[in-house]
Amino acid sequence: MINVKGVMEQESAISSGTRFPMTDEDARSTCCYSCGICTSSCPVALGPGGLDPRRIVHLANLGNLDLDRAGRSIWHCLDCRRCSNLCPNSVNPWSLIASLRWEARQEGRVSGETWDRLQQLKQELVAVLSNTLALTLSPRCDEIFQEWDRWAREPEMPSSSVNSIKVQPRKRSLSHPMNQALCLTCRECSSACPLCVTTARFDPLYFIRCYALGLSPGRASLWSCLQCGSCSQACSQSVQGHLVVKALQEEQETYFRIPFQDRIHTTRERVFQVYASRVDALLDGTL
Repeated sequence: MINVKGVMEQESAISSGTRFPMTDEDARSTCCYSCGICTSSCPVALGPGGLDPRRIVHLANLGNLDLDRAGRSIWHCLDCRRCSNLCPNSVNPWSLIASLRWEARQEGRVSGETWDRLQQLKQELVAVLSNTLALTLSPRCDEIFQEWDRWAREPEMPSSSVNSIKVQPRKRSLSHPMNQALCLTCRECSSACPLCVTTARFDPLYFIRCYALGLSPGRASLWSCLQCGSCSQACSQSVQGHLVVKALQEEQETYFRIPFQDRIHTTRERVFQVYASRVDALLDGTL
């Protein structure tokens, strides 16, 4: 299980430029057996030039991991830690990426202003992802991917398809206990979620409460969830927030007459591609 306090300390250290301890135990890179789950599960591993956590781990094992070899793709990372959470051997690629970012800050390759803008881009990503998914679920899907900045400023677009869903009895399709009744609304899940930059956009607690109360959420951002499991790892009550979101998604799937799951996947992939290109443009000084 991830030490959430330690993760927060590392992220704070990267932002402030302070060194944080980095040991072999943090990354466990030598335990990697190249199954590729880390890369295949990464939201921004979008082919050649994209972030490749497995390659980062391989470079570390060879003693060749540095900023030049890692490339700028380390700045595409969303800090969701999905690569680390899903690794069957508990390898932690995210720790290596965090260490490289700290090194870049120390060497002055990335200024404080650029760092702040990178964080702002991630906030814009959440807004754009919510809006485009809302349009994907509505008849106006042709408007998707136009004017990123406008999407980042506007509130989430309502989806008539989602909002029309009635409250239905819960059908447990997942065998794993979700423990939603144990939720204390402490917001540990919200603090750990990489997409919860504002609770008005995406908030694991909102979806957990909806499920516990038998309500169907009216937010299209339900489909933004990365299924990284960070909310569940952080919860002191063992509430499985990512499984709650998955259960809500499965409930809503039955209300759509089109094979929209492929559309959801395509939409998310294209949004992440735009995000990666904007990060590259920022690092090039053209954004």
